[in-house]
Amino acid sequence: MRDDLPKSETYPIGRELLDVALAEVGVEYLDVIYFVRAGIDGWRESDSAALLTVTFRAKGVYSERIELRVNAVPSERRQPLVAALTGVLPQMAQWIRSAETSENVWRSSDHALAIRWADGAVRIDES
Repeated sequence: MRDDLPKSETYPIGRELLDVALAEVGVEYLDVIYFVRAGIDGWRESDSAALLTVTFRAKGVYSERIELRVNAVPSERRQPLVAALTGVLPQMAQWIRSAETSENVWRSSDHALAIRWADGAVRIDES
């Protein structure tokens, strides 16, 4: 799924870079990849916001899911963000692969990996 964007906004990376990173570590399946505008106001207010978010939803009422969200950024910020994200995509892809192959203990609860831009650098938070 991909939200339409005004010309002043863009996505920091596209499917091609994601697909390469995921294939390199052997990721077999993602339930959905969203390209969303959510979070764009964070850039306008503080020059920091979420770039990518991966969520693992444990089996419960619904079936187990792995979702990836790519958040929109201001168009003028894209180039430095592409360079910064390229360096952490392998770590994100490995996290997804680990989610696919983890034992039941890990898979019994929800988890998330958030890649954010803050203070001029990429930050990675896991919960």
